[in-house]
Formats: sequence, structure tokens, C-alpha cells
Amino acid sequence: MPEYGIISTMKYLWGIFLAVLPVGGFAATNSFLAPASFPGTFADLEFTQQMAVKAAGYEAWESEYKNGRCVKNCAYVGITIADDDRLVQERTNAALGDLRRHGYTPTTSGILPTMIMPTLGTGGAAPQCTPHHPQILAGQTIPVGEPLIGQPRITTPYGERIHPVTGQPQLHKAVDLSAPVGTDVFAPASGTVAAAWTDASCGMGLRITHSHGYETIYCHLSDNTLVKPGQTVTAGCRVAKTGNTGRSTGPHLHYGIKKDGDFIDPTRFLNRG
Repeated sequence: MPEYGIISTMKYLWGIFLAVLPVGGFAATNSFLAPASFPGTFADLEFTQQMAVKAAGYEAWESEYKNGRCVKNCAYVGITIADDDRLVQERTNAALGDLRRHGYTPTTSGILPTMIMPTLGTGGAAPQCTPHHPQILAGQTIPVGEPLIGQPRITTPYGERIHPVTGQPQLHKAVDLSAPVGTDVFAPASGTVAAAWTDASCGMGLRITHSHGYETIYCHLSDNTLVKPGQTVTAGCRVAKTGNTGRSTGPHLHYGIKKDGDFIDPTRFLNRG
């Protein structure tokens, strides 16, 4: 093909690309995650779209398994549920062992340790916000304690389960806390809002980064606009409201904790004993 013909063809294809590109380019990440058609989850996006969504602060929040092995959003593709759980427990134990350096004293009570709320570095003050969580101190920097008031029932604990929607075995790397739609959700530690998004799986989601490599993830919200990405939040202050959005079978809060980029068992940080 003559050189001018190649150039003309390239210009033609570039014109088509610009014509179909969403307004604002790949920064318009909300359109990629909008549940306009099935399945519409992060795992179904093209690679370039996933990179754009991640650049906006979103992270895949749930691994997907088939025949007992992880196939999407995995620590290692093909890892078994049992091995994935073992890695999570190793990371959780390491995080618990590190708490003493930050003014916390974990003690063992049966299988689960009980966290004693820190007094050093907090001043013992209540958060200066309304409403606020009465059991979370304003200076807390590590997510120890409840994101909801009143120790609501855990409807789905951390661990292996059959996913109620997909019917596949899954390692549930979070706890599901029963709560009516519109219940206040509180930050268990001070931090910065990293992302707020909506997709077909998590529904309305929120991710907050905290000190010492911790992150908290909240899914199925009814309102994730009470705080904005980049905003600093104080421990014990309201950040969202519970809901039933996304791939959910009833109103609840899906609550997860990450340490240094990987999920840990949040049950052991709820401070229930």
C-alpha cells in the first residue's frame, strides 16, 4: 500500500476512536462501572478501562472463584480457597502482632483476640462531629471497633461460603453487618477518602485509607456522597449510609479491611471478644 494510503487509513481509524471515546476520555470512569447491562462489574472491563478506573481510586473489592480456585481479582490466579484463607490469616496475625507498636494491646479470648482500645495518642476525646460513634475516639488511627453503632448481627462472617447470587464457593473477605437502609456508617479510624463509586457488584462503595497501611472498604451503601474523594475524615464521624445496592440479597453493610494492600480478617478487629 502506498505511504499516503497508510497515513489516510491511520487518520480514519483515529477519527473513529475519538468518536466513540467517552466525553472526558478515560477519566470518565463512572460510565465504565454503571450497571447499564449485565454483568457490568470491574472484572468485565477491558484492560485499558480497568487502568482508568484504578487511576480514579477504585479497586476490585471481591475475588471470584470457579471450582474452588480463584479466577479473577486474586492474590494469585488459580489459588485455592483454603490457601487464600491461609494467606489472609497469616497477614491478619502479623497485623495483630504489630498493634502493640501503635498503642494497642491485643489479648486472646478463645479463638478471637480482644482489642483493648488505645488511650495513648487519642486524648480520650469524643469526635467533634454530629452524629458520632460513642465508642470510637477521635484520635484513633487504626480501624479497631465497629463501623455501626450497637454491634449489629453479623449475617455473613469472614470465611468460605457459597455466594448467595453466583452459587459458587467463595472466600468472603469481609463481614456483612445487618442494618436497615439509611443506617449511619462511621469511620473507625481517621483517614482520607480514597474513592467513592457505583458498580453492579459492590453497588455504592467507599474506600478510606488510614495510617500504617490500613484501608477500610464499605459496599451496598444507599449514600456514599456524604464525603468526597480526597477529604480527610475523623475517627468516629459519619461517612455514609447503609443500603441494599449492587449484588445484594438484603439491606446490610459489607465491611472489609486491608493491610498493606491485601485483605485481612475484619472480624478480629471488631473488638467483640
